[in-house]
Amino acid sequence: MGGGCSRRPCWAATLNGTSLGTVSSSDHIFRWTDVTLKPGQNTVTVTATINGSTHTDTVD
Repeated sequence: MGGGCSRRPCWAATLNGTSLGTVSSSDHIFRWTDVTLKPGQNTVTVTATINGSTHTDTVD
């Protein structure tokens, strides 16, 4: 996880407000492993800064 962030955008994720870490990818597929959802509603937020612009997406 994390390596390559100086060469391409890195994406940070949170699950219910807890950081899942930061990943980068050369194929535009981003994976966070060892993630356990709690029963009921969960909120995932993913954020990246690309060319100085911050992009965020959230799903419940």
